[in-house]
Amino acid sequence: MSLSWVALISGWVPVSVIASMLLGGAAIFVAPVRPKRPVVTLVAALMFGAFSGSLLLLHTIPALAAVLVGQRAGIVQIVRSLPERRGKCRNPVELATGELICDLSDEVRSRLTPGMEIIVIGRGTWIGVIPDHVEPFDRSKLVKAPSF
Repeated sequence: MSLSWVALISGWVPVSVIASMLLGGAAIFVAPVRPKRPVVTLVAALMFGAFSGSLLLLHTIPALAAVLVGQRAGIVQIVRSLPERRGKCRNPVELATGELICDLSDEVRSRLTPGMEIIVIGRGTWIGVIPDHVEPFDRSKLVKAPSF
């Protein structure tokens, strides 16, 4: 999924992290069992709250939006590199945004080079696309919109 939408909500990320940290910290005080080490438990709860808040805002909400209300869409991206393997990701393509597209066929990967524009097609919204097809992008095939 494209992360270009992050700029639109960047002001909300610190707010959601702080809110999640406060909820995590407050959970300690309303828990029926008192921890033996309250400071360690509080720090752990704050860290968990920060992690879960940012995860929810940056990944879960966009993925759910793409699945629930997304339509067939395409996003033009630039290939940064074609590493051999990255963790569990086989045949990856690293995009200029730092994201990876995994499990591309050898046929598609052989046509790609670093710096090339590709179009990532799949189900998505303005937030991003869950890719199911990748192909080289040819600007010469674009049709100009009529001017009014």
